[in-house]
Amino acid sequence: MIAGIVENEAELVAIARDMKTIAVLGIKDDRDPDAAAYATPAMIAGSGVRVIGVNPKVREALGRPTLASISELPTGIDVLDVFRRPDAIAGHTDQDRCLGVYTRRARRRS
Repeated sequence: MIAGIVENEAELVAIARDMKTIAVLGIKDDRDPDAAAYATPAMIAGSGVRVIGVNPKVREALGRPTLASISELPTGIDVLDVFRRPDAIAGHTDQDRCLGVYTRRARRRS
């Protein structure tokens, strides 16, 4: 498992090729189908990858119930895709740590 920020193109390709389950923090529902936080997860789900939405304001996305918090995610998440404004990410870093996800901002807070 790779934890942290991946910037190497070969590693990114390997992750994308091998991912089976992703969580999408900030997922949107089909009321705004052109929003990146809906269209991107929909495209990924269409390729056969399991998508778990996380957004306390959205009850269902892509035909599945969403979770209210990262802390509710099951084990086995390959990728956490974040669709949040940069100023809102700090509120999630403590939850991210339980998944082994570290942002540059989270590392600076440690």
